[in-house]
Order: sequence, then structure tokens, then C-alpha cells
Amino acid sequence: MSAHPAVPARRPDHDAALRRVAFEFVTHYNNRDTHRVVSLFTDDGTTMPPFRPSAQGHGELRRCYDQLFAQFDPRNLKIEITHVEFDDNTAFEHGTYRQNVRLPDGTRLDDEGKWIATLRRVPNGDWRLVGNCWNTDLDLLR
Repeated sequence: MSAHPAVPARRPDHDAALRRVAFEFVTHYNNRDTHRVVSLFTDDGTTMPPFRPSAQGHGELRRCYDQLFAQFDPRNLKIEITHVEFDDNTAFEHGTYRQNVRLPDGTRLDDEGKWIATLRRVPNGDWRLVGNCWNTDLDLLR
């Protein structure tokens, strides 16, 4: 018997499915399709955007993303996935992002930063977001 804990084998089908959720999020976010963004979350899912309170549950998530789209008019979100890890029913992934946003004074700014997401496999076998969080790398103190 080995003294090292068993490392679960990586199943490419789960890896691809998890990456697909992230890229579906980007597509729906860029289309400002709140309904489809929210559909990627579990019923108790949470989002933690920068400069705003967290939102949990589909109703709060809808309000949050509608407000984000109206206030910041995000454009051209692009992500890079740098890490994906999962077991049978839970997963997390993280990476970097770039997007263009409108500031409160109306000027536009290229924003970049990092993000992390946790996911859960739901009974039908699909992966859904339990939580996501992103944070800018911009120096706001300059």
C-alpha cells in the first residue's frame, strides 16, 4: 500500500466540459444575455464582482448582471484558463481576463485581472457554477 494519497485520474471529458462552461459564460456575457449567464449557475450560485456586493441565487444574479451590463457596458471579455481541477462532483478553475469597460465618468478603459470559479456537477451530469469571482489588476491608487 502506498503512503501517498491516490491522485484521481484526469478525465478529458470533464476537463473539456468545465472549460466549455467558462467559454459559454464569456459568450453570454459578451452578448449581455443575462438569462443565459444565470442559467450557468446552480440555484444557490454566487457571483462576487469587483466593486459590488455579492449576489446569490438566480434572482439576485439576474439583478447583478443586468446592473453590471448597464453600468459598466463591458465589451470583448476574453479569458485564459490557467488551471482546471476536479473530482467526481466538484471542480475549480482559474485564470486571467481582459475586457473593456465604461467608467462612471463615461470614459472607456481596458481592464485586466484574474478570476476563479467553483463548479458542481448537477444530477443530469452537467457542470454548473457554484461561485465565481474576478478582480482587476489595475492600480486604482495611482
